[in-house]
Amino acid sequence: MNTNNHPSYTIRGYDPVGTEVAVYSMLESLNITAQVGQYVKYTASFKGKKLGSESTPSPAYNDETLFRARDVVVKIATTEGGLA
Repeated sequence: MNTNNHPSYTIRGYDPVGTEVAVYSMLESLNITAQVGQYVKYTASFKGKKLGSESTPSPAYNDETLFRARDVVVKIATTEGGLA
């Protein structure tokens, strides 16, 4: 799809002092490292609007899923159809 509407995220930070929010954030870089016997490690960098304050939110929690190297599969193909 050829569009100028890029996906953006709202990033929130919570601590005892206050809540901060950065709206319209976009992923600038993502580095993933997977080593045998280790958890998968990643570093993400975002760019967005300046941090602003926000009223106290009502958090929602999901079940935690492990992100392990043994669950990683690397596939290489000349076309997307060849990855199946």
